[in-house]
Amino acid sequence: MGEGVFGRRAANHGLSSGPIPAPHSRLVKRLSEFVLRPSYMELQWSSIRALLPVDLEDIARRTGALQRRRGVKSAEVLLRINLLYALNKASLAYVSTVAREMGLADLNPAAVFFRVRDSERFLEELLNKLLEPLQGRHRIRIADATVLCGPNAKGPNQRVHVCYDPALGLPISVEITDARGGEHFSRHPVGANTLILGDRGYGYAREILPILESGGQFFVRVEPCSNRFFDGKGHKYKADEFLAGLSVSESLEREVFLESRTEPLRLIGTLTPEGNAVFLLTNVPADEIPTQEAREFYRLRWQIELFFKRMKSLLDLGELRSREGPTARSWILAKFILAVLLVRAEQEIFSPREAHLKRLEEISGGPVEHLQMLV
Repeated sequence: MGEGVFGRRAANHGLSSGPIPAPHSRLVKRLSEFVLRPSYMELQWSSIRALLPVDLEDIARRTGALQRRRGVKSAEVLLRINLLYALNKASLAYVSTVAREMGLADLNPAAVFFRVRDSERFLEELLNKLLEPLQGRHRIRIADATVLCGPNAKGPNQRVHVCYDPALGLPISVEITDARGGEHFSRHPVGANTLILGDRGYGYAREILPILESGGQFFVRVEPCSNRFFDGKGHKYKADEFLAGLSVSESLEREVFLESRTEPLRLIGTLTPEGNAVFLLTNVPADEIPTQEAREFYRLRWQIELFFKRMKSLLDLGELRSREGPTARSWILAKFILAVLLVRAEQEIFSPREAHLKRLEEISGGPVEHLQMLV
């Protein structure tokens, strides 16, 4: 199978939680050309322009990013300035110099700062526009968040919430909050045909109920002691009841109900080799994901962790320029826009291995095509 722009899938059909393999040499070359050589970006911009929304100018004006055109003649130029600033290790002075040399804009570093600062809403709406066509393509999605820390930070400064499509190898939804922003499924589009995976941060009744009400499906890790589960007669389970009979070699399943709900849910428990209990909760029928395959299927969630690590290692997402400065979120959004445009312009994706594709097809109820240019 082919290799995507952001590197190869991990072993075990892309479900491994092990270390990320080293990027392919061709990937490093492509990224260095696209990211570090403005001349290459200039040559490729015509194909990139075709991926941008036709109302780019309206978006820039409506969001207040282009109220004054002094030094910046169009929304396209404004976007390119932000993308230049999103390049690895790029400084305001670097953007000022390169933009002048490329004939894009004649801005000093201070002017670049103000342009980037005022672009947050513009970039946010643009990213949403770029991701919108992806949202209905596949059924399986993974929700998670990653924290970013600025220089000399004593803790996280920004939290990026992402809903990820493992078949595309791209996010379909991105939201940025401060470090206090909690993980919620409601931050992302979840419809009746969606199967969404989440870790323990999403394993609460308040997260699951809206999905049940929308007709969607979920597959989340839970802690029985943090939830109220009931049997078919309305009797509340004690948390330690779920520990009985668990083993490393075999998963056990129990039918449970949430308070005041009539839908039966599957609580699947197993032990890790270290003897720790792991519980997964889902409303996916057993004929789609059998009990003994549940833990293996849940490992698909690691694909979003690999995506975060690739974003941080290849596009330096983890090196936040300022902790909570006025350009911080514009810089983050531009990184994601750069990633999406790069993948689509190169016509490549994360390419699952054949066995993994087959499993996605079974769960999705339809073929998972090898997408190229998304229009």
